[in-house]
Amino acid sequence: GLSSQILHQLHCDNQGVLDEIISIKQLCMPSSILPYLDKQAATALRIAVNQSTNSFTVTSSLRTLAEQYVLYQWSSYSRCSYTRAENQPGSSDHMKGVIVEVSQYEQFKQLVSTKLHWQGGSDPTRFSLSGSTFNVQRGLIRSFQKLWNANHPTEKIAVDGLFGPETETVLRKTAATGFSNAPICSFGEPVVPCCVAMKTRGVCVSGDRCLSKNTVDYVDDCAIQPFTVCCETENSDRAVPSDGFTTKYVYIVEVHTGSQWNAGTDADIYVSLTGSGGSTGRVLLDRIWANDFESGTVNNYSVSGDVNLGKLKSVQIDHKGLRFGDGWYLETGFVFDLSVQTGHKKVYCVVTKPWPP
Repeated sequence: GLSSQILHQLHCDNQGVLDEIISIKQLCMPSSILPYLDKQAATALRIAVNQSTNSFTVTSSLRTLAEQYVLYQWSSYSRCSYTRAENQPGSSDHMKGVIVEVSQYEQFKQLVSTKLHWQGGSDPTRFSLSGSTFNVQRGLIRSFQKLWNANHPTEKIAVDGLFGPETETVLRKTAATGFSNAPICSFGEPVVPCCVAMKTRGVCVSGDRCLSKNTVDYVDDCAIQPFTVCCETENSDRAVPSDGFTTKYVYIVEVHTGSQWNAGTDADIYVSLTGSGGSTGRVLLDRIWANDFESGTVNNYSVSGDVNLGKLKSVQIDHKGLRFGDGWYLETGFVFDLSVQTGHKKVYCVVTKPWPP
């Protein structure tokens, strides 16, 4: 949904400013809570909670622009039986990632330190933490503004991190399910031709031949399609995963999930292979009883049949997940052509746009 996209865009633009808190063993939280805080605030919380053997239920933590705006509207107009006072986006400590609300506040008060403060008063469940100098709140607003502009090139707004009338107007027009175009992530990679970039990363080897039109000259060609076959190699030194299938035409799809924050996914992932002789259609990539596509992992899947696809022209990997946590950082992929008829063990490198929608 929209909140997930905003959060992913923030991470794309500012890696390392947030940290997860769901791994803190003493904390429990419902799935509706975003389990992240400003990185320094998360560290302060972890240190404080580790002093206790009690369990605590977190009822609120980081909020994105979309969430804060909804709660502000409910509070302002007494909607949905919401009685708490809420600040508008741009003046919310929740959006700064330095607030947690805890049900067992009396016990949690015992953990108060120089970096963990009880707010008290009419909001006894609320605790603030010392954060970093990075303004997470403005980062979240900028992330939404960038996403809006990427999806509405003729209705662009200022990307200034400020919640003004212009941003509020377009926010009200935006669906809760989010934008059709995924977050824009570069992760600081150099702007160089696709095949050169792959060789630099040690994926493709010297002598590989670029397949995509204009790939040699334009890195932007990689962005035309979500997934573009970059180069092929018949390098015998490249280890080929075993398959065990007896069908004539076998392809092994090797998927590398990045090791970045929140890179893994629980969404269903599909692949489509298209060649000069036909297409596989959309095939689910799944290993029985396995936890696929976790951060920093490499997974192999067989796609086989009796139809000769010929030379591969394109590889598309996608998912249709819309839940929080379905975003995925596909770092790169390989397709191994193990076709018995051709006698080849050809390797296709796949250049990807990270965070497929």
